[in-house]
Amino acid sequence: MKNAKKLLSLGLMITLSASLFAGCGGDSKSGGSGSKSGGNTLTVTIASEPETIDPTLNSSMDGATYILHTFEGLMKYEPTSDGGAEAKEGMAESYEVSEDQKTYTFHIREDAKWSDGQPVTANDFVYSWRRLVNPKTAADYATYINCVENAEDIVAGNKDPEELGVEAPDEKTFVVHLVAPTAYFVSFTAGAQLVPLREDIVEGNEKWTFDPKTYVCNGPYKMSEWNHDESLVMVKNDNYYDIDSVKNDGITWKLMADDNTILAGFQGKELDMITQVPVDETASLLEDGTLITVPQLGTYCIVFNVEKEPFNDPKVREAFSLAIDRNYICEKVVMTGVEPAGAWVPTGIDNGAGGDFRKDGGNYYSIDKADYEANCKKAKELLAEAGYPDGKGFPVIEYLYNTMDSHQKIYEALENMWSSVLGVTVTGQNQDWNVFLSTRETGDFQIARHGWVADFNDALNFLDMYTTANIDGNNYPRWSNADYDKAISDSIKEPDPAKRQEYLHKAEDLLMGDSTIAPLYFYMDKYCLQDGIEGLYHTPLGYFFLKYCTK
Repeated sequence: MKNAKKLLSLGLMITLSASLFAGCGGDSKSGGSGSKSGGNTLTVTIASEPETIDPTLNSSMDGATYILHTFEGLMKYEPTSDGGAEAKEGMAESYEVSEDQKTYTFHIREDAKWSDGQPVTANDFVYSWRRLVNPKTAADYATYINCVENAEDIVAGNKDPEELGVEAPDEKTFVVHLVAPTAYFVSFTAGAQLVPLREDIVEGNEKWTFDPKTYVCNGPYKMSEWNHDESLVMVKNDNYYDIDSVKNDGITWKLMADDNTILAGFQGKELDMITQVPVDETASLLEDGTLITVPQLGTYCIVFNVEKEPFNDPKVREAFSLAIDRNYICEKVVMTGVEPAGAWVPTGIDNGAGGDFRKDGGNYYSIDKADYEANCKKAKELLAEAGYPDGKGFPVIEYLYNTMDSHQKIYEALENMWSSVLGVTVTGQNQDWNVFLSTRETGDFQIARHGWVADFNDALNFLDMYTTANIDGNNYPRWSNADYDKAISDSIKEPDPAKRQEYLHKAEDLLMGDSTIAPLYFYMDKYCLQDGIEGLYHTPLGYFFLKYCTK
């Protein structure tokens, strides 16, 4: 595990660009160094009120960031000396892999403790992983570990959670049985969904995450306060085995949504770090070095609810997708160096042989500026074929997005494109973040904004969410296709890497061929950091880590 070349060959290395930062504040517009937040604590904002910080139930980037500061899985993401980050031993001090690469044996470190001082055991992982796949839990990420024996059947209700391919032969040994060799397996055990949980704390207490006394965790920090819609406060977890490496005394996560207020807080040095700025300020903040961009494996898209008219018609969905000027949105609205998306799976996703899945698969529609007029012509033809020539008779539809300046600007651009190209009327509905997540998940929308950032570097992470089994989870379009389900299932069970990629490309062909979603662009992450703060690191999976930050 300590050999970087070996990690790379196993697909465990997560390569970053400019992701380990030392004094990255640059020539900040705020000037000077340090901030008013005081002492050696950090005050940051990455989002507004989270929907949940339950590791099993969370499906958002902000929630996962909070969780990965308070919990730790078998592996954890750590910075590397060459400016990258990799999955290294966390709760597991070591592990072995069977000759057929289908059985992993993890050895839980002897000094691993919960924040209340009790030892972390292998049974805590068994409970957590079974809870994830249990249909009664109704987790959005239920299919996340379909690579584990019996997981797919458990999620489908055909087997009991106790039949999941995990076991604890003793208190410090956790064994996982896979359905096929899985190159990304070790690195993805660092994810927020697979951290251990205490059954005696969680079971029977739906509100265990709301109270610092019951939010028992095993990571570098523990919760001390949750002032809803205001702040989430963390302090050092003195029972963390590596507490001496934690450089700051705590983090106050301000729960904020208004980009102008956020930027004002940063410029007034009330906030040490922010990840959102007003769209109208983006260009100038990039130019003077205040706003920094870093690579991210993700895609911003819109989803069509295929259960609701008129988007139950694939011709209507395709027309709406083709009418989008993605280059305009990238260059004039987002302005952070993002690339227009001609497909769902983003660039940078490993194809299993050291290449790029996206380059292998190509685009499903032209993203060339010169071809936009032709795309619009086809869009009009498709809408006419669907029974709405020049938009006549087309119902007024509603676009759902969460409250944030950037999403508002994108909605306004889309509304203008759909109106001018298709002759349709689109209204917008914005909701607070946690409300928006619930509305989108329950399918109470016609069109909604969506985005996905990889949990692990593999195309499966972008594709398995659209299976029928996920209709009540991350499958927001509520789309069902038996051939798609089979392609995903076959990819999980396929031991041959090349054949596995064929199944994944087939799945994407079906998804994009039915215009279920309309990808807009591939993400870049962004942030502003006060001068003098060192130790921040980031993975292209979208997580910023603050435990090594000093100021």
